[in-house]
Amino acid sequence: MARIIVPTDFSAPAERALDQALLLALQHNDEVELLHVVEMTPAAEYSAIRKRILEDHLTEEDRLKDLVLARIKALGISPLVRWRVKVLYENDFLEALQKRFKAAKAMLVVMATTGMNGLADRFFGSSTAKLIGEAKLPILAIPPNWKAAPLHKLKVCVTPEQVPSTNKVLARWSKWLDAGTELLYLTSLPGLATARPQSPFPFRVIKSPAETPLYQDLVNYSEGMKETALVMFVHERGFFERIFDRSITKQVASEVKIPLLTLPAAA
Repeated sequence: MARIIVPTDFSAPAERALDQALLLALQHNDEVELLHVVEMTPAAEYSAIRKRILEDHLTEEDRLKDLVLARIKALGISPLVRWRVKVLYENDFLEALQKRFKAAKAMLVVMATTGMNGLADRFFGSSTAKLIGEAKLPILAIPPNWKAAPLHKLKVCVTPEQVPSTNKVLARWSKWLDAGTELLYLTSLPGLATARPQSPFPFRVIKSPAETPLYQDLVNYSEGMKETALVMFVHERGFFERIFDRSITKQVASEVKIPLLTLPAAA
């Protein structure tokens, strides 16, 4: 079963995500599934239209295969990297992806973000943001202008109180990615963080300027890091929380310059 799923709409950002996923698969002897979901509109339920759409199935699969082969060649990596393609016809993309993740017994979804664009934060309304906000799947979000690279380091944003409940999860991800892991606690009052939480991973307290938002401190701190992913745990939030309060994780994802691995807190 493929443990890395990469949804694609054949856009340039989606290609960035595929590049990173292929490197991960090669590095860790895993398999990538390139997934394309064709969202069926109500009109598609009419038999004639539905028949035409389904007849295009093989064409869509060929496009996916050609894309994978092209990216393998562009990356200059071994053609022995394991991959496959999948086309689904569903009414809702996010629901289809979640079902496919479960059916494939996958471990990770790799998706691209679009970042900030003038006054409009396109990421906030994107599928990646919605998936992160629902806190159901592990997501590796690939930012604009990121060049695919092996990920050898994980910088994990936690509070001292979170550490005991996240140690096991982080141990599993560190082992799978074969990455060195460091816990980061950003605070404007570092003098209060005197007790080091019990963890097999190094724990670092970083002073955060009180006048800047926490998400901006994380973005600034991680900028320029190489072969590194920032890690954040995401909690499922209620309806009104999602409407009136953007999560720090989403804000980080919209501006961070390195990959962001978001893990459901319930994991």
